[in-house]
Amino acid sequence: MNPAPYKLPKWKMAAFSLALLLGIGLIAVYRFLNPPDPPDEDPDNFSYNLDKTVIQAGMRDLDKASLSPDGSTVLIDRREMKQDLSETHWLEFHDVASFRTLATIPLPTVPPPPPSRPKTELVSQAVHFCNGGNIILVYEGGYSLSIIDARTYTQKASITLAVTINRSAQNPLPDDNPPVVMACSCAANAPVAAVELVFGPFGTGVTKVFDLDNGQQVSEIATDVFGYPRNIDISPSGASAAILVARFQPGDLRRPDDAAKYSADLAILDMNTRSLRRRILTGLDGSHVTFAGEDEVAVASSGEGNEENQVIELFDVRSGAVSQRFGDPADGARAFVAASADGHSLLGYTGKEWMYREGMGSYLQINRARFTIWDRRTGKVMAQSPGLQVFKADYKMLDNSHTISTRPIIDYSQQGNAVLVSWPGFSTKRLEVFTVK
Repeated sequence: MNPAPYKLPKWKMAAFSLALLLGIGLIAVYRFLNPPDPPDEDPDNFSYNLDKTVIQAGMRDLDKASLSPDGSTVLIDRREMKQDLSETHWLEFHDVASFRTLATIPLPTVPPPPPSRPKTELVSQAVHFCNGGNIILVYEGGYSLSIIDARTYTQKASITLAVTINRSAQNPLPDDNPPVVMACSCAANAPVAAVELVFGPFGTGVTKVFDLDNGQQVSEIATDVFGYPRNIDISPSGASAAILVARFQPGDLRRPDDAAKYSADLAILDMNTRSLRRRILTGLDGSHVTFAGEDEVAVASSGEGNEENQVIELFDVRSGAVSQRFGDPADGARAFVAASADGHSLLGYTGKEWMYREGMGSYLQINRARFTIWDRRTGKVMAQSPGLQVFKADYKMLDNSHTISTRPIIDYSQQGNAVLVSWPGFSTKRLEVFTVK
């Protein structure tokens, strides 16, 4: 006699079905809120006249990378924030071909900023190769910089900036505790560095010039730039400096007796006479400036508008006039520009992108990220990258219908033979080095 088959009570079957549905629902919600990361690779490998090396560098959120002048070494500026908001800080030098560690240099711990000190905002790169690659200038934090001997991998000097906040007396915007906005750069072929300081978001600017052989300040130039600093660059010989600012435009703040000061967005300094050489109104919403040789500067627009055919414009610093324009015929050029130390080649970001606008907000949309290298004398394309990886993030919770795209960070070697691409702060741990064939 066979026993009767056991049957679950209906309430147990219902409870089991409900639990199963709830489990499936929770998985679906989790996947909706946490979509899988995209493949950790570039979308294509169709480049022109470039070889690519992928380096598994173990990059973390605060890490940033730079390329040596000859493109053979990657310097990783590693930072780790502690619970008390202090930062441990060190530099790692790696061979590009093997990623073998060449040296590690510990730098002083950056203490948390005291409440009484104005906030410091760095708007330029934190690491610069200077004087033929023999010297490295590193921003530590606060008002401090380190000078590194790249031949011995040792710290040879340090710079502590003297900051006088009352220089912001001309700041037209009321602010009891204005930030100190800082940009630094150095000469590719000379031991000269410059730090631009602007006190308050649209205050008075001053440029401090330093000898990198000993870290001593040699001059101070009151440039009176009026606007928000974008970046500063020094000509290869150290003879000139270029300061790019975002202009402050309300007409009631412009003095009629000094209109050039309040309308120009590019200031050229003579580092030898310690004086202002020329002011230039570029007509661009500029985001980056670089010297292309000694007598021309290239300016890239910010790319924050929806204007078509944005280009990189080169200005003759002697006349202030536009001398050349560069850009992709279909996608233009924007956001970033760099040049080789001899001025013979020019690199620009030539991604295909646009701005999605909703209400008062603007959100960058990138269809393809890439860079292009031109021969500056002929205007011909020397090399062009494949599509580079783009990281995107939702700008509204529970809504991934629109995202914000982030451009990769690009660094061009001073010899013009290599390009470093990185994605600081994102999930990828790798770096990419492109070598011109």
